[in-house]
Amino acid sequence: MIPEGTRFLLPPEARLKAEVVGKLQHLFRRHGYEPVELPALELYDPDHPLAERAFKLVDKTGEVLALRSEFTTLLAKLLRAHLGEGVHRFQYAGPLWLREADAELGRLREYTQVGLELLGATGPLADAEVLELAFAALEALGVQGEVEVGLPSLVGEVLKASGLPEALQRRAQQAIHRKNLPSSRGFSQKAPSPRRRGRSSSPSPTSTAGGRS
Repeated sequence: MIPEGTRFLLPPEARLKAEVVGKLQHLFRRHGYEPVELPALELYDPDHPLAERAFKLVDKTGEVLALRSEFTTLLAKLLRAHLGEGVHRFQYAGPLWLREADAELGRLREYTQVGLELLGATGPLADAEVLELAFAALEALGVQGEVEVGLPSLVGEVLKASGLPEALQRRAQQAIHRKNLPSSRGFSQKAPSPRRRGRSSSPSPTSTAGGRS
């Protein structure tokens, strides 16, 4: 028996998964994105965007740790002290863990993510590079799909201006990130009316909270 929300892979599925990951890594490497390896354990941070859903554990010293729940935040923390000026391109691949399955995005409690980060570059050319790679990744895998572009900072600012309490703002941002449209609309209805605030700023349920990864 294995825990709920996890799975094991047998041939040929295990081989096919390895081939998919390998194709993406090869594609990213051809475009100058070097691989990095990140620890599966990190120090628990209550301000982490997925802190409420992370697997927490305590080591023998009493330190609270968390299993890795996403790559971008951890990558930024670890590399901030080691990177110099200039543009840096990194790619990553590996398992992630959450305490509950993310049904809206079709994820289990343990799943694999492959992605990339373009650091130190801003502007339309940087955005175009990442978007081009996103389309190239779909093409390399023979997948037909859509690429969504999100701006997490904009979502956060809109929620701050919405008049919702901070606890509801965090829950609303999670619902938007998970593309849970019924919940997103519910939070929008709870925001104070524009007349009382003097401005209209309720969050759009179709906004995304994705990043450059």
